Amino acid sequence: MQSEHAPVRGASNRGFLGYLNAYRLRALGAAIGAGTPIPLSTRIADPPRIKIGAGVAIQRNSTFDGTSPDRVSLIVGDHCRLKENIWCAAYGGRIEIGHNVLIGRNSIVHGHGGVTIGPWSMMGPGVMILSSEHGHFLTVDRTPFQLQTEAVAPVVIESNVWIGAGATVLPGVTIHSDVVIGAGAVVVKSLESGFVYAGVPAIRVAKIGHRLDQDF
Repeated sequence: MQSEHAPVRGASNRGFLGYLNAYRLRALGAAIGAGTPIPLSTRIADPPRIKIGAGVAIQRNSTFDGTSPDRVSLIVGDHCRLKENIWCAAYGGRIEIGHNVLIGRNSIVHGHGGVTIGPWSMMGPGVMILSSEHGHFLTVDRTPFQLQTEAVAPVVIESNVWIGAGATVLPGVTIHSDVVIGAGAVVVKSLESGFVYAGVPAIRVAKIGHRLDQDF
């Protein structure tokens, strides 16, 4: 019987294969920092436009798509933690993720209109960051919504922002530093620093407290 503290069988082999995969992706033009293995189940599209920093932990089954006119369109900073099944795609725009960012499993970062995520921010599972939306007009010729021109607007998430599980951030929003967003919230407008927001649409519900016994 295997001890609960024993290493998982095959873990060291998976780590080796992850580093080998990172080496392969570097040869294809991706910039990948030291100490960052790329799991074999990770889908990397347009490697020359992707830059992933040092010491990044990427779990299985995620997609990173740099497809864009920009020379480098998808940047992940050092020491980020990216959980399972993340879909992170520049989709013609640009995504820049700062250092020490945590993105929960099953999250989506849609970069068509541009997305910036500041250092030390974190997201729970199932968060959606959207920077574009389809037109939704009733036209004379009855053009379906999905064929109408997309409206794009950048999303800026500053440093030390905590976005709860299942929350959605819509195009054109700036979330200033030191903000907490409750699970399931829908953020439709920019949020001031220092407060907790929750609800649909997200509204201010509390002020973030201060710890006087701890230095920051």
